[in-house]
Amino acid sequence: MSTWKKLTQAVSQLSGANKVIKRPPGSTSGPIDPIKETDDNDSILINEARIVEMLMHTVDSNTEVLISFGSKVIAYKTHLLPEKETGPGASGEPSSEYLRDRAYIVISPPDPPDGTTKLLNSQLATISFVYGGKFNEFESRLMEDILQLSASTAQRPGMPLRAGMPVVPPRPGMPPMPGMPPRPAGMPPMPPRPGAAPRPGLPPMPGLPPMPGTADAAAKSDVPPGTPGSAEEIMDRAAEKNSFKISFPDKVFRKPQRRSTARAKYSEEARVALSITREAGLTFFARIVDVSTGGICFQLPEDEAPISEGSEVIVTFHYWQEEEELQVTEKGTLLKMGNRQGKTVGQVVFSNESYEVIREIGELVAYVERVRLQARGKR
Repeated sequence: MSTWKKLTQAVSQLSGANKVIKRPPGSTSGPIDPIKETDDNDSILINEARIVEMLMHTVDSNTEVLISFGSKVIAYKTHLLPEKETGPGASGEPSSEYLRDRAYIVISPPDPPDGTTKLLNSQLATISFVYGGKFNEFESRLMEDILQLSASTAQRPGMPLRAGMPVVPPRPGMPPMPGMPPRPAGMPPMPPRPGAAPRPGLPPMPGLPPMPGTADAAAKSDVPPGTPGSAEEIMDRAAEKNSFKISFPDKVFRKPQRRSTARAKYSEEARVALSITREAGLTFFARIVDVSTGGICFQLPEDEAPISEGSEVIVTFHYWQEEEELQVTEKGTLLKMGNRQGKTVGQVVFSNESYEVIREIGELVAYVERVRLQARGKR
């Protein structure tokens, strides 16, 4: 082989040109881009019809949704809500049909309540939920103005929304507006504020609030909480709403569910009973191999038939902790069946549809890991 051919092969290997490039199905000509060699099946959904279908299913199934702000360290619970149908031929009953207009989404107030405060402050929110065996996320923001929310919840007759703010009277010499009483004759104009000289040729405007930075402004800047029109009262009134409208997403990020990498190896000292219910309704007991907040690996009894991959199952844990009997039930999907040390084992990924169940499984995982470490320390 010539030196030139050896050099060409070496360069080809370094540049990756010798990799097999897959051609899309049905494609016969044209340039082909190399397919990224990765197991990451993350995708971005931009099809509006599929986004609507996904959100309508989430509303109709009353799936619990997580909403987070900023760093996503703290997640709050909420639900996507139906809205009463209106218009010709409408039933007037709450429905998810309004989502077909792709104008907005109705959600319940985030729980705990400080999540509602963040939403009302127009912070960018990340909405997360499970659908189709995948985690789905999209970004959204409150669509309604806080002042309008406050006015709609507690509008007091005869009192403006920002009560307590001074009303600017007309300038001297300016004719009053129709329906307004004329300015009393002989009323002297207000003296100018100290240090704030009026513009040449422009008479001072009485009734205006003090300029920022002056002593008068400092004295009037603090509005006592509970005062009509104060920021605290406006937020309190807005928080009384039982639903909010957020913007409709133009794309949804999707990622497949995976087992959490933090798996707790099971120890018999934990004494956790595991039962699995098949799609047909038949239940059997199995031995735990390891467990995590994302799923479980179990050993199938010899007298049980294997479960088909992709089947939906219900997993129930039953155990005692500090003289308290606990039970956790979660839905899941069987990922695969295999063999480990001559035993048939299966792996189930949890659906994680409920924030409360996720927390309970996390407590179970911590308990199993704690018992295993205690048992190892006694040996």
